[in-house]
Amino acid sequence: MKFLSSFAFAFSALAASACASDGVFIERAAQVEGIYRVDSHLLNDKACSPGGTGLQDMHAFAFAKRSNVLGTDMLQVYSCASLADCRQKAALTPFEGTIDFGFTLSDISGETLTGFEVTTGYAEGSTCTKPELSDIELTLTGGKMKIEKATQIGHSYPSDNGACTTDKGRAASEDAPCAQMETLTATFVEAL
Repeated sequence: MKFLSSFAFAFSALAASACASDGVFIERAAQVEGIYRVDSHLLNDKACSPGGTGLQDMHAFAFAKRSNVLGTDMLQVYSCASLADCRQKAALTPFEGTIDFGFTLSDISGETLTGFEVTTGYAEGSTCTKPELSDIELTLTGGKMKIEKATQIGHSYPSDNGACTTDKGRAASEDAPCAQMETLTATFVEAL
């Protein structure tokens, strides 16, 4: 489980791509907003394709909620334990709480909502190892939500006085091949 604080929420917003703040993204995100029952949550750590091993989540539901942070329109998808837990967490602004997974989307390509995540990697002395760059796609078809997160694992890079940075983590990962894919499928249960 992970704990998501308002700081992590704001940081996620700052890391979001230059997004489609026009009405197209907002309209599509509104169509996705709601509470979902998780059908499957898989990680293929052997290839960049759907499938793989089921993740042992403690949460069987998720909620998708629109927000605007620092002028950036986005849709966040967070795990929750039950319908009541989803309702309670979705009512918080900004959201704080324990989650198994979370995804942030801030752009649109056709009918697909998109986003990305960057990690700094791990500090090991004066080196940062295993930074990651992930592209996220969310599709909604007839009440069925599917999220695919394709991750590139970058090469090691020198730290800045012992600190790893997202800018250097991104640069170290951009040319790496996609190494793994996380896939979440869920079914719409109710509106927020």
